[in-house]
Amino acid sequence: MAPSNQSALSPHLVIEKWTSLPDKIIGNAVASDPQGGVYSIGGYNGKHSINSIYRLDNQVTTYAKLPTLMHDEAAGWVGDTLYIIGGGQSNSYDTIYQMSSDRKVKLNGHFPMPISDLNAVPYTLQGNPGLMIIGGYDGKNYNMKARMLQTQGPTHRWADSFSLPVGLRYGAVTSNGHDIFIAGGKSPTSLSDKIYVWSEKAQKIRVLAKLPEAREKAAAFVFQNQLWIIGGIDGKGKILDQIVKVNTDTGATEVVQPFPTPIADMGYTQNTGIGYLAGGQISKQQYASTVYKITVSH
Repeated sequence: MAPSNQSALSPHLVIEKWTSLPDKIIGNAVASDPQGGVYSIGGYNGKHSINSIYRLDNQVTTYAKLPTLMHDEAAGWVGDTLYIIGGGQSNSYDTIYQMSSDRKVKLNGHFPMPISDLNAVPYTLQGNPGLMIIGGYDGKNYNMKARMLQTQGPTHRWADSFSLPVGLRYGAVTSNGHDIFIAGGKSPTSLSDKIYVWSEKAQKIRVLAKLPEAREKAAAFVFQNQLWIIGGIDGKGKILDQIVKVNTDTGATEVVQPFPTPIADMGYTQNTGIGYLAGGQISKQQYASTVYKITVSH
């Protein structure tokens, strides 16, 4: 899929239509379990939020049901437990739900504030695995803190980890296990064109690079030393098909092949060398049900 002006030896994304969701949605969360299973949680279909948790495969199935309708939540697995944080409908929730192998979704606790438009990424901090919760919005205030959710048996605890230079919602967030990357997003005053990086080792957040245009609601994947930012919505409201490749060592940035369609506000996750992108907005009046599988070819 490398464009003609790109070296055949240059890394590029291989983008495969894998399967389809039962409904065309935006604002869903996608998370991968330790065994490689992939799930889409919640979302909005243009009429109302949904409460389905879908297991994604060649044949998509309804795996479980949330206790309430929701979209713009964050979700991630810690061990064999799926955590669903925040989200909402007309108002943001402060709820934390969990689902274990029995497929029952139960209330586990509460986030320190109502929160939606946030991100969750698996991360190990001080040797303890958990989820790093980044950004978000409570309806009035933009969240600047990154908080680590760590489990203690059937319960969990919160630890403040680092602060963003500015509060962000709708950022694109991913991690390679050491570094956490935060690309774009919406601040209280404007869209962001910055790509931030933070790690436990460095203990500080810095600007790695800048995007060609500011954007929100993009997706992010990292494979080895390459960060890939897909789609998003720019400051003029245009839905982008742009893919931006960033060298995580140098910050060098390059616009590469386009995505098959303009896309934004989709669910996404990755499990080692495979990325997954599900749903999303593809035009001002059209949502998608397609699930893509994304890998890198060298």
